[in-house]
Amino acid sequence: MNAIHAECKNCHHSLNEDDKFCSKCGQNTDTHKINLHYVIHELVHGILHLDGGIIHTTKALFTKPGIMIREYLEGKRKNHFSPIIYIVILSTIMVLINHYVYSDNILSGLDTIQSTNQNDTEKIVITFFTQAAEWIFNHLTLLYLLQVPLTSIGFYFVFKKMTQYSFFEWLLIFSFCMIQTMIITIVLFLANKVLPGIMFIGNIFIYGIFIWTIFQLLSKFEVGKVIVNFILSLLINFSITFIILLGVVIYYLNSNPDFIR
Repeated sequence: MNAIHAECKNCHHSLNEDDKFCSKCGQNTDTHKINLHYVIHELVHGILHLDGGIIHTTKALFTKPGIMIREYLEGKRKNHFSPIIYIVILSTIMVLINHYVYSDNILSGLDTIQSTNQNDTEKIVITFFTQAAEWIFNHLTLLYLLQVPLTSIGFYFVFKKMTQYSFFEWLLIFSFCMIQTMIITIVLFLANKVLPGIMFIGNIFIYGIFIWTIFQLLSKFEVGKVIVNFILSLLINFSITFIILLGVVIYYLNSNPDFIR
């Protein structure tokens, strides 16, 4: 038996000489002095968890996304980064990029459109669409996040009997899909400064990897049924989105009666 030589600094449980973690509370027995080295170590290892978490999860999302998500749902989670925390990090990065890289360019572009010569009707229509574009751009991250529960609704009800996945499991599935979308968007936002127009190609890639992810996730089911249910789920989601957008337009028109005069 190993000799007891110390106690855990967190819970004071007795430790053996070769213990790397406390058997009672799980804390690392090798506690470092808090200095610059400690801060850097915690930033890399604790927050980003580069030895597995964020890099392992990112790689899996672009090499075997459906398989990774299925394994995560089945409980294989130790080496993966929390999707919720990942989305928070990516959302922060997107907000910073929008604010510091694109904000002034977008707003100046909208002002240019509005300042050109149009008749009254054209000015009203252009004002509506430029305001809508500005609002969408300023709330892009929020709109991305709203897609997670909205998309989950259709897929949950359509695939409920086939997969037995709960609504919250579909929320997690589309959280991972949203991580894919946000990573691609961030890369394209930056690349678009050098290669204008690349965002269009990126959107095709986003839809392509989304389809690949869902079909790989559901690969153990009959392909024909998955295709039919997939299309039906998208129709439900498009219908929900259309109703929401219609409500927003009606609200805007009621709030701005001069628009229809």
